[in-house]
Order: sequence, then structure tokens, then C-alpha cells
Amino acid sequence: MRIEDSTEEGKYTIRAELPGFEPDKHISVRTHEGMLTIEAEREAKETTGGHSEFYYGKFSRTVALPAGAEASKVEAKYADGILEITMPMAERPHEKQIKIHVDKA
Repeated sequence: MRIEDSTEEGKYTIRAELPGFEPDKHISVRTHEGMLTIEAEREAKETTGGHSEFYYGKFSRTVALPAGAEASKVEAKYADGILEITMPMAERPHEKQIKIHVDKA
């Protein structure tokens, strides 16, 4: 599956080429531990002249989300064979300054 991603105007966007899929039946998107996974399964049956053939297969793609991507606010839409996933970017990614303690022997 070919994908492209970008960060513009305060949001992170991933676009995946998935032509010929029924998104509500054959595509799933999930986020987990700073990662985003797209899974798709193709099922088709073709019958011509008394001969039938099945096509099927399952594949997935996982990408690391950039710092500041708010995965809890992810949205996905599918149109014309393109799955587009968007989520806002936090203005300030969570940072924490770590104090270093010095052991004195």
C-alpha cells in the first residue's frame, strides 16, 4: 500500500491508496503507543464463461506518529480509493525537563 504523510496547518495527515475496497468491511485503522496501523483485506470473486476465480489477501502498514500528534482525536475518511487519516497536532508537544541528581561518594 502506498502512503504519503504531511504536517500542515496544525494537523498531521496520512493518505493511503486503497482502490476497490469497501472501507466499512475491509479496512481498519487503529492507533497504539505512538503508532498508527492501517489494515486492509481484499476479497473478490470473478466469474466468466463458467470459470470462477477468487482473489484475497490481507496486508497492513504501520507508521510512527510524530511528536505532538493527538491520536485520541483521529478521524478517517475514504473517497475515490484514497483513505485519508487526520489528527490535530498539539501546539506544544509534552516535554519534561529531567533533573539530574549527582551522587557524591
